Amino acid sequence: MNEPRESYIAEVHRAVHALGLFLDARTAGAVTQPEALILAHLAEHGPATMNMLHRAFLHRRSTLTNVIDRLETRELVKRRTADEDRRSLVVELTRAGRAQARAITRALGELRAVVERGRKEPELTAHTDFLHALAQAASGMAR
Repeated sequence: MNEPRESYIAEVHRAVHALGLFLDARTAGAVTQPEALILAHLAEHGPATMNMLHRAFLHRRSTLTNVIDRLETRELVKRRTADEDRRSLVVELTRAGRAQARAITRALGELRAVVERGRKEPELTAHTDFLHALAQAASGMAR
């Protein structure tokens, strides 16, 4: 008799936890998972307002502020007032932040290549679509 398949939610949690362990090992504990993902996001998309980062990661605003505070204390990011709206803060990478982000992005690229190896595009697209739908449903139901 086959054992029941674990729930998607448990599998997603395990994958997220494993990603955190992977990032911790690759950065030698220099940054946490949320910090690493924000650095990678800024490297890929450029400077972002706090609102943009909030929408990208769905952290509580206080959590996001704490993450940015820690990154700023370690001089990996800096905050400045937005040119177009002086009420908004823009977060951007520093030179040290760009170096750390490159290392993180490289590590994530290696991990992605391992995951993609031997898989066809429809399978990868289906998984991405599922994760997107899961995030949308969960964030909508959390309100």
